[in-house]
Amino acid sequence: MKIELLINNMTCNHCVRRVQTALEEAYPNTTVQVDLAKKVAFLEGEGPFEEVQLKAIIDDAGYDLVKMFVR
Repeated sequence: MKIELLINNMTCNHCVRRVQTALEEAYPNTTVQVDLAKKVAFLEGEGPFEEVQLKAIIDDAGYDLVKMFVR
């Protein structure tokens, strides 16, 4: 399953690392890539990926999950 997360408030590479680390810790068997320019995180793995849980992870990291897209 492929997921795309639109995330607000990421402004630098530190933000990218923080979001990436939070997602990798929550989903250790998932490939996570974060694109600062697009303000998007990409997850690829078995899941399950639930928007409520992803929002909590991103919120705890200090950012705002705007939208989740399943690809």
